Amino acid sequence: MIPPLAPPNEAERLAALALYRILDTEPEEAFDALTKIAMVLLEVPIALVSIVDADRQWFKSRSGLAAQETPRDISFCGHVVQSSEQLVVPDAHLDPRFCDNPLVTGDPRIGFYAGMPLRTVDGFVLGTLCAIDNVPRTLAPDKLAALELLSRQASQLLELRRVGHLLTQAHAEEERSKRWFRMLLGNIPAMVGYWDTNRCNAFANRAYSEWFGKTPDEIVGRHIRELLGEALYAQDEPFLVRALAGEKVAFPRTIETPLGVRHSTTSYVPDIVGTDVRGVIVLVTDVTQLETARAQEQQFARELERLTRTDVLTGLLNRRGCIDLAQRESKRASRNKELLYVAMIDIDLFKRINDTFGHAMGDVVLQRVAQTFLSEFRTVDICARWGGEEFLVVLCGTDADGALRALERARLRVESDTSLACPVTISAGLVQWNPADLSLERATALADDLMYAAKTAGRNRVVTHR
Repeated sequence: MIPPLAPPNEAERLAALALYRILDTEPEEAFDALTKIAMVLLEVPIALVSIVDADRQWFKSRSGLAAQETPRDISFCGHVVQSSEQLVVPDAHLDPRFCDNPLVTGDPRIGFYAGMPLRTVDGFVLGTLCAIDNVPRTLAPDKLAALELLSRQASQLLELRRVGHLLTQAHAEEERSKRWFRMLLGNIPAMVGYWDTNRCNAFANRAYSEWFGKTPDEIVGRHIRELLGEALYAQDEPFLVRALAGEKVAFPRTIETPLGVRHSTTSYVPDIVGTDVRGVIVLVTDVTQLETARAQEQQFARELERLTRTDVLTGLLNRRGCIDLAQRESKRASRNKELLYVAMIDIDLFKRINDTFGHAMGDVVLQRVAQTFLSEFRTVDICARWGGEEFLVVLCGTDADGALRALERARLRVESDTSLACPVTISAGLVQWNPADLSLERATALADDLMYAAKTAGRNRVVTHR
């Protein structure tokens, strides 16, 4: 175990802590609400607002933990105070700082820890808002962001408490804290609401008004059906029934709002007192930006994959993309006992075109020939720039006569193209390919031999053998 060290400004930090008059005070609803929300959002059994004193950590709010305090030298939160940074420990049993910590080997048997610093306006870290699980786990980025947001609310509550002590007597400060807490909760960028057993609203924060375009008076006291509308209510009602029966449920939901389409994660948490369900806490987290980023990442990955398989100049498949697609097609053909046809095509006297008209013209010729192939060969056929002025075509779902006719059409189209500043012809070799007997490499080699035979025979022709 590695005990946490005191930060360099420990004396000033402790002096600042004393100004908040928080140590050993009674539980407060505002802080307890934050730990309960943290438990729900992160789905953990323990959440704490921990204040780190000189030799102990004391819990202003503790949800799921009986202990009121623990020694500082075994605390996880002490490490957050030491570094002034958030701390996430996915598996405490594997972390040399904590693997033999009595809080890991004994109660509460910490397996996972995530703590966010509680900062004063002067930058001192007084403690943490932390979430604890008994088993190792990972934490999604949106969950980590939610915990950070709650820690900021806790920091603001601490600041509110300090200011309240300066301005008013204890009773006035308590009332002010409650009002500020409602304001803070109302401005959290997530919908937080409470619905009673009659499915009528008792509380809805400002996000509800923004998402549904309704004033608070149009939400509070109204049935949830009036807020959601018949279609969305029909989707959500099964989850609401389960929550009112005492089950915590969570599900994704897409909602049309005045702000546009919002993707969300919704949690229905039953408010259980004893054995009675008094209502349902509704938490709706906006994950639109996360979904948008995920979609953009997937689109980027698809585009990157396309670029790695495409010849930039002609827009045809490159050799890698052709081989991958041809191998997949050969497996399909083998299963169906079908024959394929492989054609190797070369632009005649291409070096002379480059030498006479320049490489820019050579590029234009390559592009025009590629466009001809795209128009003459079918979408089921595989057409690629094999290298230089060579092209490879794999013809699928046809016979020998059909494959030959397709190549002849392409050859004649290239020969009759008057849009170019120079005459262009092609030579091609065509072979029958049975993937069960012949590899793609061997088939292309045979087609290449026939293509050279076409050139030897005078060019501008297709040579094949049955």
